[in-house]
Amino acid sequence: SNERKNISFAVNRCFDTIVDNDLVGESTLHGKALKRIYKKKKRNSDTINKEIQDSLSKNGYKKEELSINDKRSGNLDRYEIGAVAEISGVDNECYFMLGLTYFDKRLRANVDKHDYIKAISSLIKYISDRSQGYSTYISVIGAGCSDVGTVNELIVFIINTIKLYKDKINCDIHIIIDEKEKENGMGLFDLK
Repeated sequence: SNERKNISFAVNRCFDTIVDNDLVGESTLHGKALKRIYKKKKRNSDTINKEIQDSLSKNGYKKEELSINDKRSGNLDRYEIGAVAEISGVDNECYFMLGLTYFDKRLRANVDKHDYIKAISSLIKYISDRSQGYSTYISVIGAGCSDVGTVNELIVFIINTIKLYKDKINCDIHIIIDEKEKENGMGLFDLK
């Protein structure tokens, strides 16, 4: 439909916008969303980076400055776990970009379980505050390269977190399951 859709996905906590298979992988949801914007909207990594930084600043998220020794390329401001940047996507889409992972010196994304729990709670609260009643779509956050649990475990956790906020959520929330995840034995009957 032509109605606005909110789409939530995880990004690294520096909110990098360069899709080069080093900072941001082109096969990740983060990379696909950015490439989609760059292709359709004629916005580039610099303009998107400014939009993201403005959104994060407006929400008052804390950040720490990294050195080039900590992270060899990309943005050097690392935001707190669970920071959410809200930017316009394509075709009435609004992206809620969740700051989840941090990079090690080899630019490998990492997150521990405690931070994962905090980030998902932060995202669901953000959705309850900013969805404006429009449907929100969430990927299985953490199923990529963060190694925090199985797809089933992550989905159960996301659903349970949504249940905690159900009295404050004013929109439909849809969890998107990748075809590969379905083929690898993902069974919704396990979600009790």
